[in-house]
Amino acid sequence: METVFRVSNCPEECRVKYATCTLNGAALTWWNNHVQGLGIDEAYQIPWLTLKQMMMDEYCPRSEIQKMEEEFYNLKVQGSDIVSYTTRFHELAQLCPTMVTPEYKRIEQYLKGLPPSIEDMVTSSKPDTIQSAIRLAHRLIDQAVRRGTLGTKVQEEKQNIGNKRKWNSNPPNQTQKKPTQKLEQVHALTGTGHEEQMAGNFIHQTAGAAVNIQEDTKAAEAVSDEDARKDDDSTIITSKDIKEP
Repeated sequence: METVFRVSNCPEECRVKYATCTLNGAALTWWNNHVQGLGIDEAYQIPWLTLKQMMMDEYCPRSEIQKMEEEFYNLKVQGSDIVSYTTRFHELAQLCPTMVTPEYKRIEQYLKGLPPSIEDMVTSSKPDTIQSAIRLAHRLIDQAVRRGTLGTKVQEEKQNIGNKRKWNSNPPNQTQKKPTQKLEQVHALTGTGHEEQMAGNFIHQTAGAAVNIQEDTKAAEAVSDEDARKDDDSTIITSKDIKEP
């Protein structure tokens, strides 16, 4: 709107009338309510700077300004899209003038969002205006893209998608080895697992053989006792067997 005023040489007393005729939607409803309270003639007598402040208070409260300031502070070049970055930088600079005043703060804020390698080169040139910093940054990024030292936004998105697919195909719980597998690897490296297993099998077999021998011995002893009792019974002499002379 300020540009239109300058190009058309709009006088100060006509700026409010012209600007309010371009309003629509919620902004037009807001202005009509304001006119209804003051009257059309008195409403058009409001200074242009006063109207701008009224609209800022209505549509740009401090909470919204803080959101834009946070976005401005964290604004970065995405891939090699320096054009979109510069455009958004200018938009936020108009909405957050305190962050880019004086001029050196504007230059510092712009350089902060560049890729680290580009930021270092532009900073070393010590630009004294924001225009010189922007031109140099655009030229350096174009050179980096041609040389393949700086990826584009599309390339970064493809790489992120590829990394995500790789992560999904190899989840952490499947890449971790089970404790038994780790133990087998340790045994394979140290050569102790096979011997320990053989020793364990030998002990188990020896213990089983000892139990079998003990059971066989008990069975043999039981048979011997039974035979002895039979022999004793057969040798017992009763009174009937003894005949008198």
